[in-house]
Amino acid sequence: MTIFYQIMDVAMTLSEAIAFMLIVSAFCPNYRNKYVRWILVLLHFCDAYAFTWLTDYSVFKLPILSVLAFIWVKLCYKDSLYRAGVSIFVTYFIIGASESLAVLTGSILPMKLTVEINGTQFLTWQVYVMHCLFILFLAGLCNRVFKNFQYEINIRDFIIISVSYAVYLFFWIGAITPLMSNYSEWFNPITEFSVLALFFFVCIQFLYTKNNYALKEQAKNDQIMIERLKQQYAYYEDKLKTEERVRGVYHDLKNHLLLLQGQSSNAETDKMITSLQEQIAGYENYYHTGNKFLDVIIRDKAQAAKEQNIDFSVLIHFEDSNFIAPLDVSTIFGNALDNAIEASAKLPIEQRLITVKANRLRDMLMIAVENNMKQEIRSDSKSNKDDQFLHGFGLSNIRNAVEKYGGECIIKSDGGKFVLKIILPIQT
Repeated sequence: MTIFYQIMDVAMTLSEAIAFMLIVSAFCPNYRNKYVRWILVLLHFCDAYAFTWLTDYSVFKLPILSVLAFIWVKLCYKDSLYRAGVSIFVTYFIIGASESLAVLTGSILPMKLTVEINGTQFLTWQVYVMHCLFILFLAGLCNRVFKNFQYEINIRDFIIISVSYAVYLFFWIGAITPLMSNYSEWFNPITEFSVLALFFFVCIQFLYTKNNYALKEQAKNDQIMIERLKQQYAYYEDKLKTEERVRGVYHDLKNHLLLLQGQSSNAETDKMITSLQEQIAGYENYYHTGNKFLDVIIRDKAQAAKEQNIDFSVLIHFEDSNFIAPLDVSTIFGNALDNAIEASAKLPIEQRLITVKANRLRDMLMIAVENNMKQEIRSDSKSNKDDQFLHGFGLSNIRNAVEKYGGECIIKSDGGKFVLKIILPIQT
């Protein structure tokens, strides 16, 4: 019989370890490799099992397990100390709340809460089962609610959660101490309700409210971003129509000027004709990328680069890009070249260089935008400008547009050169 309850306790410990993995995955998405989730399950299970069956320090089990869990999370994940700490606090709040729910449910039914076998006190198997189910349910719910946790936890938030966790430890130690000395009177409804209240305050009220506010702010920013992209698209769309009209007029005007020049015998008239020819000469070398919308964008950015004395080199074969919506073409090339022009303009004239390449390689479209730069640019889509809200959109917008087509963005900055590479699978 003792072996049966030991197996039940092992099952509960395993459910706690799985809950730990689910919650850490929600708050800390940046793992070091894809196997760390199961490593966390194994480490937490071994720690909990050792303190339950191999030591006599039950009172200090929770604080020590918390410290060990924090070490494992920091070794396995790249996220901040605050996120690591919060994930651990929430894990043990859920474990405590699950036990409280199981015990309260057992007392309400009513049923026997503990059983003594060979001098060892165990929870009844019904309470064990309810405890496991509550742990997995609450952990799964928490993982779903906080899976897209956007709020950046600051020191003040961390202190509030830490204090709440310290209070939880106080209640837990207060409950475990009489349990060790008097098994028949260990159940205390006030303690159980207090743990549940703390769980609700920290996991539901505090973190959910903070994250919900952050998500609303993100949605507002996304809406502004969408409006800016629409404006950018409308600008190039109007410019495309204008360019087509002007190019039609250009060919006729060029011929008319040549005819006038041949018939003119006035030096002043010849000078005026030559001046007009120079002004419209820009349409002689029009960019032909294979995508009319991209032609306009490249021409517009080439003119902007020329005004900044930037050497602008283009080698683009984009004939197989019909599957890319014009809005996304604008997002990818418009933002990439805006960033490149702005970075190049900060350099001495002799160092200003932008190279744009795009071509098909088998079933992939390969795009590369390179430019010299003055300082290192972070590759995590964060802007290095003071106005991160406005200028941080560029790279993230490009990533979003590329990922829409199952593509990949690779960003490198090294040796004074910034390189943006994009790989897009061709869709037919």
